Amino acid sequence: MLRLCRCRRSEVRQHRPGWSVARLSFFVALVALGLWALMSCSSGENPAEQSFASREEGEITVEETRMKVGGGIVVQTRAVGPVDATNVLITIHGGPGLSLEAMRGFELLAGPDRRVVSYDQRGAGRSTMADDLDYSLEGHVADLEAVRKALGVESVQLVGQSWGGAIASAYAATHPDRVSALVLVGAVPLDRAEYLAGQDRFQARVAELQQLEIIAAQIPQIEHGSCVAAFHAVLPAYLDDPTSNLEVPLESCTAETTIATYEAFITDETVSEYGDNLAAFASPALLLAGEHDVYGRGWLTRQQELFVNALTDLVLISNAGHLVIAEQPDATLSAITRFLADQARS
Repeated sequence: MLRLCRCRRSEVRQHRPGWSVARLSFFVALVALGLWALMSCSSGENPAEQSFASREEGEITVEETRMKVGGGIVVQTRAVGPVDATNVLITIHGGPGLSLEAMRGFELLAGPDRRVVSYDQRGAGRSTMADDLDYSLEGHVADLEAVRKALGVESVQLVGQSWGGAIASAYAATHPDRVSALVLVGAVPLDRAEYLAGQDRFQARVAELQQLEIIAAQIPQIEHGSCVAAFHAVLPAYLDDPTSNLEVPLESCTAETTIATYEAFITDETVSEYGDNLAAFASPALLLAGEHDVYGRGWLTRQQELFVNALTDLVLISNAGHLVIAEQPDATLSAITRFLADQARS
């Protein structure tokens, strides 16, 4: 694991590639899936609104709740750890279109003094979608704020992975005083040009691996509204070692949400405003990524440039690509644990 010093703010090339319908379809189906899942997702019907379950898994209390967050949306949440814990850490899954099960690996951060909460984003997993089909960053930020309020805490720690990192960053820009510590893992930057540049790098990697016959020439199409098969087909492109036999169980990927959220992000003129507003965030931030992340070092560099007033710690995980928590779980969790412990002592 490599630890790098803070970089200076610099110019970023503002390149925006052209988008054909075919190319856009390729990306939304295949490359907007920047997360992994350690556990299988539930495939059952949505439980009744406001239903609640609490059980003991070993010595850890697990609570599952459905809560209304506004706009007619009902969000599924899962909390691990004591209700009266000093710290509440909310994890934000990627995709877009995956579900809270994708963050199970981060539940190991729970303990006597920390409760870890995850939730299905609007339109994903067991959460519902607003009547107006709003997939904007503004809507996602509003959902996260509603979850915080429902938890009854003044401030939270956030872990956002890949697409979830964009939501976490936008929330920190909007509610800087509500975030005591921010962890971004292979996060999408609040910069559409750099985001699209990363997608170009991913597409090139997929094409390269297809030439090597590591990825099949024909990518599975979306069936029954699920993009799980497409994710598995291009999984080698996410990894540091594309020939490894790493298993990434994934049973839930809502294609409609993936496509709509992706399109909302790349057409949203306010994304740069959220990025500019990150100057108001002055709490500690850990920017973490795999040393060989397929999306490139540009995402990480751009993240650091945007946090002009935050005390940022930049960490690269060796022998890892984009799915660091799957490829190098011990190193990833150790880096986050150390970062959070440092904040507790400060």
